[in-house]
Amino acid sequence: MKHLVSIIVGIVITLPMLSQTKRVDQFDVPWQVRMYTNNTGYHVPILSRIDNPVQHDPGNYKKITYHHKNKKREKTTVSEFNENKDITALRYTNKNGKWINKLEIEYNDRGYYQKVTLFNHRNKMRLWADYAYDESGLPISRTDYNKRGKQTDKGVRIYNENGCVDQVQFYGKNDRQTHLWKYSYQSECQLAEFFSYNKKGKLLSHVDYNCDQEGERIKADSKWETNYCTWKETENDYLVEITERTDKKGRVIRTIRKYSLPDTALVEIKSFDKKDRLNVISTYAGSHDMMLTYRKVKHNGKLRNGSNRSYDDQKRLVIEETVRRNGEIKNRYEYDYNEANYITSIRYYYKDGLESTTKVEYEL
Repeated sequence: MKHLVSIIVGIVITLPMLSQTKRVDQFDVPWQVRMYTNNTGYHVPILSRIDNPVQHDPGNYKKITYHHKNKKREKTTVSEFNENKDITALRYTNKNGKWINKLEIEYNDRGYYQKVTLFNHRNKMRLWADYAYDESGLPISRTDYNKRGKQTDKGVRIYNENGCVDQVQFYGKNDRQTHLWKYSYQSECQLAEFFSYNKKGKLLSHVDYNCDQEGERIKADSKWETNYCTWKETENDYLVEITERTDKKGRVIRTIRKYSLPDTALVEIKSFDKKDRLNVISTYAGSHDMMLTYRKVKHNGKLRNGSNRSYDDQKRLVIEETVRRNGEIKNRYEYDYNEANYITSIRYYYKDGLESTTKVEYEL
């Protein structure tokens, strides 16, 4: 499944992604589609929540069915795939087999989105999005339409001579521009600065990614400007990556990532607030995909909430727990797999009681 970018009021490009790749990923699907598809979290063309374990290649399967059942209702979700392993349809039905919603996705010859359509239970179109690309395959626009065929949102990307995004223009109804993003680069597509403007051309925010070789922060010189810098240090047997962002008032927000040496496996991430107080600490078993613990803490250091994860000897997530502020377990997910490492069932417990189950079926 292709990597996609996040959404903020229409079409969005994540800033780190622009600094890492020359070929920017596709436009995401409309937010209304996210709203419906994100509830399942399975094989949908969006970024699901970070703790979703069911984002895997469908393999040779053409159809995957999820049977959801809780104390009050039952429903079924069906995902269908083409020969390129791209999802082409996502259907929701109730316990009587009637459609609740249906999502259909069309692709172009390059395997990129061409059209995404959402239908209601009467098989009538609710909304759709059209995608356009230049001759090299770079995405240049996404236009959203309502059920009457009227434009609701539009995003247009303009590239520089190196194929890096120069600006993103946002439009609403009647093709009126709503806001604008601009980018500048240090070299190639290594991001240097980001600017955001409203529909009147007023500067809303400015992020400066320029740093000297030692990573020293460059002080913001206007109330709209922020500074973003990152550098690496060695500490005993660890590689430490420090990221600092200066907000509009000159306050520094830090994130520290710790990796083991020499394998550079992720061990820990700490985030601090504007007063340099620990805000979040999470531990990992080598990568972002294998988080062990997550703890969000208050200013006094006491626990606010958190989560725990457990994996089997094949590095598959088998238990995920949510932790209350008193340290007690609030709820728990348990996962079962088949020999091909595909999830076959999910059980959700609230406190000690079973609340819902999901059975997963695969068809070639």
